[in-house]
Amino acid sequence: MNRRRIFLVEIDESSQSIAVIGLGGDGTSVVSALRAAHPNSAQYLTLDAESDLFSYFFAGYSRDVFPVVQTWAKGEGVSIANWFDVNGWYSPLNELPDIFLRNTERPVMRASLLMWRAKVAQYIESSFTAPDVIVLTTCAGGSTGSAWIADVARIAKEVFPQASIRIVLHDGLKSERYLDNYVVQKMLINSFWTFRELGADEHLSRCTSVVGSTMSATELIAGVINSDDGFVSKAEGAELTTQVADFARQIYTEIDNFWNRDRFISGRCYPLSEILSDNEWNAQAGLLLAIAEERVTRPSGSDSQAWDEIEFRASDGSMTGSVVAPRIQTIGGQFFALALSHNGLGTTKHSSMYQLLADEGSMALNGTSPPISAEAREHLLRSQVQISDRLSQSVENRSGMSRLNYIDDFYPKLSGLIDRLLQK
Repeated sequence: MNRRRIFLVEIDESSQSIAVIGLGGDGTSVVSALRAAHPNSAQYLTLDAESDLFSYFFAGYSRDVFPVVQTWAKGEGVSIANWFDVNGWYSPLNELPDIFLRNTERPVMRASLLMWRAKVAQYIESSFTAPDVIVLTTCAGGSTGSAWIADVARIAKEVFPQASIRIVLHDGLKSERYLDNYVVQKMLINSFWTFRELGADEHLSRCTSVVGSTMSATELIAGVINSDDGFVSKAEGAELTTQVADFARQIYTEIDNFWNRDRFISGRCYPLSEILSDNEWNAQAGLLLAIAEERVTRPSGSDSQAWDEIEFRASDGSMTGSVVAPRIQTIGGQFFALALSHNGLGTTKHSSMYQLLADEGSMALNGTSPPISAEAREHLLRSQVQISDRLSQSVENRSGMSRLNYIDDFYPKLSGLIDRLLQK
């Protein structure tokens, strides 16, 4: 008997019941192909903005669904303001579904799903009968499925706790480079955040696979349905971090203006503080210390309107280098920009300097670096006062938060890092 453990559940592959959920337009296409080829071998379900489940919600508000979600978020007291701008503006969802990718934004789509979460759970429960494995699939570059994939996976696990979960993403950019530049940039941004958000979930990241096209996704899932060991082996342990690094480099190359930079920043639909790895928090500590020790120069800006290069000197004075990050010209913007850059958006050299910053931060937090000087300690204390003031201002002005707001989510964690540094 061939047994495996996926998402903390042991299953018997020789007699398993498979359920497949396709999300968004591409996920729906995969399920349609599987249903045609293997109609009786699995249970199938699709979720898209056009699904009957949502009735006329998306179509009825095709000009602008955001105000409806905004009213719900405020009225129900839902705490999503650390990633969803309840006072901002998002593009209308015009002319569904012809240019859905172009006019849909991930934060709006995830907020919409959460608004319908109870009905989605009921829909999944009524559609399947005791599945052993639930496979979810979508295009990482789309705006609907990529925003829904993690939540729907968690909902499916709640409804069928005995089932194991698998996610199959396909990277549409590898097969759809004929698209115009705007859509390519949009897909890059969506893919970057999809992979970062899934990679931050310990369980979901372990059961996620990445393929290059809808055809490859269809073949992979067909292999799971047919218990083909060759395909099954490909469905375990995808290196999401490597994929994110690839998208980061492409984003740095493709995006060259403030408007696209803002689209990049607002593409995430989870709190930034929840998706940063330990290494990324170490880099934040390294930057805090480098600024306190006056080893950081102000961003040079290079030739790009979208990116800055945070230049700093190593603590031992052995080298000077820079890290590429989005240009954010606000108080504390360097830290938020560094958090967005995910181990360095630029070249390999920039990434190596990012890791140097992270290594120095790790040593400082663990007390294995030289003691912090009195001057640096004083600077850190002043920074903590500034953070406290900014948090107070955020509470007072919460009704007018902008779409780039990150203070309530990010600053408390930054303050905690300062506390740890001051204890060493």
